[in-house]
Order: sequence, then C-alpha cells, then structure tokens
Amino acid sequence: MTAQPLAEAHAEFSANATSAARARSIDLHLLGLRGAVLVLFLLVWWSLGHFNIVRPFFISSPQDVAKFLVDYIGSGTAFTSGRTTLLEMLVGLVLGSFFGILAGLAFARFPLFHKVFEPFLTAVNSLPRVALAPLFILWFGIGPDSKIYLSVSLVFFIVLVSTQAGIASVEQDFITTTRALAASKRQIYLKVILPAAVPSIFAGLRLGAIYSLMGVVVGEMIGAKQGWGVDITLYSGLFQTDGVFGVLLLLALVSIGISQLMSVAERYLLRWQE
Repeated sequence: MTAQPLAEAHAEFSANATSAARARSIDLHLLGLRGAVLVLFLLVWWSLGHFNIVRPFFISSPQDVAKFLVDYIGSGTAFTSGRTTLLEMLVGLVLGSFFGILAGLAFARFPLFHKVFEPFLTAVNSLPRVALAPLFILWFGIGPDSKIYLSVSLVFFIVLVSTQAGIASVEQDFITTTRALAASKRQIYLKVILPAAVPSIFAGLRLGAIYSLMGVVVGEMIGAKQGWGVDITLYSGLFQTDGVFGVLLLLALVSIGISQLMSVAERYLLRWQE
C-alpha cells in the first residue's frame, strides 16, 4: 500500500474519532442540562410544600413520594399491577400499529379506498374514545379485553395518519428513477417507499405508545380488577397524594423508556442512511 492511501485512511479515521468524541461531549452536555432541570423541578416542588406556599396535602413532597415508591416496589404491588397494565398496553400497541400501518399502505396503494373510507374514518376518529371507555367496559367486560380494544382504537388512527404522511412525503423523483430501472411495484414499496416512510411511522408509533398507555390506565380507572389505573383510583379515594404521584411517576418513566426503545429501533432501521 502506498503512502497516499495510508494517509487518506489515517485522515478518515481521525475525522471519525473526532466526530465521535464531539458526539459524546454533546451527549454529556445534554445529560447535564436534563439533570439540572430535574433538580430544579424537585427543588421547586419541595419548596412549595416546605414553605406552605401550597399545602402538602394537595401536592405531597418528593421525599414522601420516594418513601411511597420504596414501599410500593418493595411489596411487589408495583410489579403485579404494572405487569397487567403493560401487557394490555403492548398488545393494544402492537395490534393498533399493525392495522394502522397496513391500512396506511393500502390507502396509498389504492387511493379509491382512501376516498371512499376517509369520511367514515374521520367521523370515528373524532369520537373521544377515552370518554367512550365506559362503553368499552360495558361491551367487553372489566377484564383486559376492554382496555386492549380501547388502546387499539387510539393507536390505529395515530399510526394510520403517520403512515399516510410518511408515504406522501416520499419524493416522486425517487419513485420515477426506480421505475426507470425496471423495478416492480413490490420492489418500489419495499426498497423506496417503506424506508423513506420509516421516520414518520416511528413518530406515530412513539405517540401511539403514549396514547396506548393512557387509554389503558383510564380504562382501568373506570373499571378493572388490577393495574396501575386501579391503584391510582384507590389512592385517590384514600386521599393518599404521595401514592397518586408515585404511580404517575412510574407511568412517566415507562413512557420515557418506551420512547427511547422506539428511537433505538428507528436508528437501527435507518442505519442505511449513515
């Protein structure tokens, strides 16, 4: 190997190393800013109750919530209730996402179907499904089925709209070029349209996951045998504010975790862009 290719390879390696170091520095800086915001929030929360700006009965305090979570997790109740809620949420998310993506692809492939069903889907989507949760419980009982169907009804439309938006955003030049290369319709969908629509689809999936969890918890609060929604209702009825905030904190952490997992999956599917 001559000196020039070696120099070019060394330069490329150095550039990549510098870029990676810069990315790590940005990540650490961002992590520090997030930590500062969290500390500031906890300090303001503690101050409101400690100085009686707001009565602690209404907002509890960070230390009381922490004590509750230790007992809640230590007793195993958090895992027992969380297993029910998360299972219902995941099943609803998977089913709603599957049918939402499928419908979005079908409407893009057959525009006539979209024109026919669009007003009916708009009418159904305008219905407040969370407000209709009592009907779901009436139709499917207080077991997991009613929460799963409620979750599906929320996720389906979110993912459907995001899939349609992702497909519509594909540049026509890419499709035209692929057709000029004698690609079949199936190849165009798999090699051009779907990869280009992935970011929009995952945006819908992240939002759908949050709404799925919200729908399940609301359904459990109205009528269920077990779940985090049942616990929220119980602690609310007992005026145990630290319990309500503790369960809500767990729900927030789960939502953040799911969003991060979605981001990892999205980066993996879009690794070809690098």
